[in-house]
Amino acid sequence: MIPGDYVAVHAEADQIWYAEVVSVADDTIDVYYIEKGDANVWSYSNDVFEIPKGCVAHHIVTSSHANVVCALRELGFRPLTDSTFARLDETGVIPVGDAAFDIEQDDCIGIHPEMRDFIVPDEDGEAFCLAIPDNDFVRETHKAVCEFNCWNPVGEAVRVKQFIERLDTSVCDSENARTRLGEGISYNNPPLR
Repeated sequence: MIPGDYVAVHAEADQIWYAEVVSVADDTIDVYYIEKGDANVWSYSNDVFEIPKGCVAHHIVTSSHANVVCALRELGFRPLTDSTFARLDETGVIPVGDAAFDIEQDDCIGIHPEMRDFIVPDEDGEAFCLAIPDNDFVRETHKAVCEFNCWNPVGEAVRVKQFIERLDTSVCDSENARTRLGEGISYNNPPLR
């Protein structure tokens, strides 16, 4: 589960509530509930709520869908605007919504308004660059990376280091391909001074 995914949650009296994941901890998740308002219009709650992971009845991985509209459809909603929704199974008077949200597009549909300025699609992000070691935090982080390179683990720790190195190689290759930096940056040997 990651931020931006959707969940259907077991609630009191055998009800099912709907939410967008905001953050994930070991045993809990923080969510914005999608709450029913007037005229069959649903919208995000104003507050973030912490709930146990065990309450999740259905988890929709947003990134595995073509776009957020498809993920919302699996949750049982269609967007009316970028932060209001209608249930697919509700009858009666249901607002039509904005025609722009009827097409299969992603934009910022389904992202709580408070989070929109903080979520940047990977492909739109700036290229990675090494931090200048001009403060203690950066120097300590760069030192830890360099010490990891010299670490010679034994026993089960060997597998941990191999896993981290494989993950590191994969992420660095992806970043190089995305930003066309090639081998211009040495991710594993940051400057200490």
